[in-house]
Amino acid sequence: PGSTVLAAGPWSVGVIGMTHPTLDVFNPTLPAATESLDTAIIRVAEEMRRDGVDFVIAAVHDGVDAAVSAAGRLEPDPRRMEDLCRAMRGRVDAVLGSHTLQRCVGVLAGVPFV
Repeated sequence: PGSTVLAAGPWSVGVIGMTHPTLDVFNPTLPAATESLDTAIIRVAEEMRRDGVDFVIAAVHDGVDAAVSAAGRLEPDPRRMEDLCRAMRGRVDAVLGSHTLQRCVGVLAGVPFV
């Protein structure tokens, strides 16, 4: 399943797993997504909240981009992930990103992100 609810002591934690949002670009034999990543996560998160889940975490196979600084160093560019987090703020409690080698740990658009 694309989501699950786990027990964490007295709390319930909903985990929503999403593949890369443009997987069809990497593999053209796969169908394109029928809804945006944020819309899909919000829909499932709202269902989980209605079911009484205490915390919701979105685990996304996507992450911060890389950019070259003025000094020529490769650095994380979190702008795209900030947009995603902004859309989900108030609906998820944290976002776990992956897929890239760029490290970004902190708060993006009001949502804890790692």
